[in-house]
Amino acid sequence: IKNDETVEKLSRVETIFLDKTGTLTHGKLQVSNMHMHAAPLYPLEDVIYALESRSRHPVAVALMDFVKGKVTQNLEVSDYQEILGVGVSGKIGEQTYRINKAGIFENEKLIARFELKDMLRADSRKVLHQLSELGLAPKLISGDKEETVQRMALEAGLTSEQVLANLSPEEKSSLVERAPHAMMVGDGANDAIALARADVGVAVLGSMDISLRAADVYL
Repeated sequence: IKNDETVEKLSRVETIFLDKTGTLTHGKLQVSNMHMHAAPLYPLEDVIYALESRSRHPVAVALMDFVKGKVTQNLEVSDYQEILGVGVSGKIGEQTYRINKAGIFENEKLIARFELKDMLRADSRKVLHQLSELGLAPKLISGDKEETVQRMALEAGLTSEQVLANLSPEEKSSLVERAPHAMMVGDGANDAIALARADVGVAVLGSMDISLRAADVYL
């Protein structure tokens, strides 16, 4: 806990915003399915490796695990860009590639979609119930797809009204900032703004450096 003032603020918390990945879940994403929509000009595994090898995002790590041992060549990427909470993009040769939660795109054409799975922590459901019994209002906020987040929320014992999905880092931050006496719990770089804007920001084990600097408490 960074300072005494944080302890005072903890006693006034009314709403707890929780990121999903790495907070309620173990944060170890796995690619469960890869659906091909069109044949890319370069092997898909090579494209994924070229774009995601620089990122530390959990989705990037999952995709890198998926292509492990399948990469045939090290493709050179130009105009590389990673936008937190959105995805990565870059040019390979004359082709533009983009990977985000909607799928993998070549020259803005969808060439593949992937599905991810993550395991709920064993005590998440119990802890959320205890928070509710204390009169606190837990809410799950995530940048992931609606279907994925709702499925995880149901497993954790939350109602659909307690869940917001498809949020950008700025949208997360705005939600937290508008709520009176709010706590934000997260571990990713895309949680950093919300962690800084909350009355109390809590970074959990495995958090990225930027989240640790933004938070008031580290678990």
